[in-house]
Amino acid sequence: MKLTFITFAALFSGITIIFSSCEKAVETKPISVPDVLTEAYDSVGAIGSGSTSLTFCYVKCNVKSAGNLQTSTGVILDDTSNGLSITNSDIVPNDSLEGVGSFRVRINRLKPLTTYFYRFYSQNFKGIVYSEIRSFLSAPRLAAVSQDAPTAVTDSSATISGKLTGNGGEAISEWGLCYSLGQNPRINDVASVTKIVASSNDVNSSLTTTITKLLRNRSYYVCTYAVNRGGTNYSSQRTFTTKP
Repeated sequence: MKLTFITFAALFSGITIIFSSCEKAVETKPISVPDVLTEAYDSVGAIGSGSTSLTFCYVKCNVKSAGNLQTSTGVILDDTSNGLSITNSDIVPNDSLEGVGSFRVRINRLKPLTTYFYRFYSQNFKGIVYSEIRSFLSAPRLAAVSQDAPTAVTDSSATISGKLTGNGGEAISEWGLCYSLGQNPRINDVASVTKIVASSNDVNSSLTTTITKLLRNRSYYVCTYAVNRGGTNYSSQRTFTTKP
């Protein structure tokens, strides 16, 4: 704090009177553009299946400073590194964030197996700044599978079947059936889920098998699964209950 003293002196009947004033200077913080940094957080994936599968990516940035002003922050994306600017009419920021801190953004509806370039921007009325340009490779599409209703259910067995209806444009590394006593069986749960691998990875191939040694009067859940470079996709589950 800066103090300024102004002194006046007057002589009245031999008496000197001193007047002093104290002025408090206004402190102003510097007004500047924001400080934005892209964080290493690229995480790609896919949802859906077959030709309707959609790929997505999570990206992250950190707005370290707002320049003491309200900021607007977003991410700009393109399949080329040229012209990644909000002034480019061909590129529209896909999200809008405000303030200071870390932001995670999900970018949807990407083309599969495509290299994308992106950067974050942050702006206030003082100006605009961009983070460094980063890139990622979007995921392949997931395979498509279907699950039939179980048949021939007894007290200890049942017949289950499924079909590989699409490969998502990628080679299938494995597909088949999996079942368990718990809902939504997943093949990575090796302790409680049993899987049966199909012998053919051709699209439209089917798998039918009779599972045995089941417990009496218990509910079982069955899914068809398929694995490609995009990940593992599952059908809707089917359920059946063995006879008492």
